[in-house]
Amino acid sequence: MVKAINIGKSKVTLNSDPFIIAEIGINHNGSVSLGKEIIQAAYENGADAVKFQTYITDKRFDNKNLKFIHFFKDMELSFEKEKILWDYAKKFKKKIFSTPFDKESFNFCLENKVDAIKVASFETTNKNLLNSLLRFKKTVFISTGQNKKNEIQKIYNLFSKNRNQICLMHCISSYPTLDKNANINRLKNLSKISKYVLGYSDHTTNKISGAYAFALGARFFEKHFTVNKKLKGPDHKMSITPRELFSYKNNLLEAKEILGDSKFYLLECEKFIFKNVRRKN
Repeated sequence: MVKAINIGKSKVTLNSDPFIIAEIGINHNGSVSLGKEIIQAAYENGADAVKFQTYITDKRFDNKNLKFIHFFKDMELSFEKEKILWDYAKKFKKKIFSTPFDKESFNFCLENKVDAIKVASFETTNKNLLNSLLRFKKTVFISTGQNKKNEIQKIYNLFSKNRNQICLMHCISSYPTLDKNANINRLKNLSKISKYVLGYSDHTTNKISGAYAFALGARFFEKHFTVNKKLKGPDHKMSITPRELFSYKNNLLEAKEILGDSKFYLLECEKFIFKNVRRKN
């Protein structure tokens, strides 16, 4: 039996509507005003949670690619600025998630009572970070891109022993993800590892991947989100806009309706045929 996941007072089961996570990430571009605009647009167009990437650039990266480091430094929010955004988000009475990339950033998440944390796909082997995250006692989302089955099992076991509720997120670490690489059937294998409801970190640009993932048991859906695809930054172009987010959620709700509950019983729409045409030998 698939176990539910609790996010605060919200309980997500296989019978639940899709839970939408708008990945703000670094799309705030280091700007509080832009961050507030994105938060409001996300919540107003169907997001159940917004997610940040909380980091200190000098601790997140080594010195192999200075251009890369300088870029993320420009996008970095100080903890003071990020708290302003979190306080603003809390006014909407919805959820706040974050991916912390270092111990100090995780401490910030703890102090500000984040509703859930996510482990990025490329941090699943970062033992120092993972050991810090074991202090977290709420739900942990684990992104599974670029990870082998044994690696996913290992990190799942780590947090399971810590008595966390765990959501394994199917993910392909390619931005955007081409349809031929989406491999949504991988959810079938993730369901053999986890006893909890699954999720899908959707980096595709089509309109149907989410519906397929819903059919295979995903109930948490993460999409990179922006208010303008033309803004500076690597993620804006492949992110969805407010109108697209609204449509994405409606597509998932339609998928839920079409799939039904799998039970056998006489539907109201069948009663006329049942009464007037069905043979009763």
